[in-house]
Amino acid sequence: MSWLNLNQSLNSLKGQITNFATEVLSEGSSTVSNDEQSKIDSVGKDLQEKCRNQELEYTEKMLIKAIYD
Repeated sequence: MSWLNLNQSLNSLKGQITNFATEVLSEGSSTVSNDEQSKIDSVGKDLQEKCRNQELEYTEKMLIKAIYD
């Protein structure tokens, strides 16, 4: 069940990246225009969606692997 540990590691990494991005964005938010903030928010949402898709893909592959092993 090492894939469970890897999944937990991925979730931890995702959380660390999210926390870091939130910190960085909150520190500089007073000097960011509305247009720039919209772009930043869009990039953040894209990254979150990519992480979610990777987690789903990984889980699917691990389930398939478990079935055939």
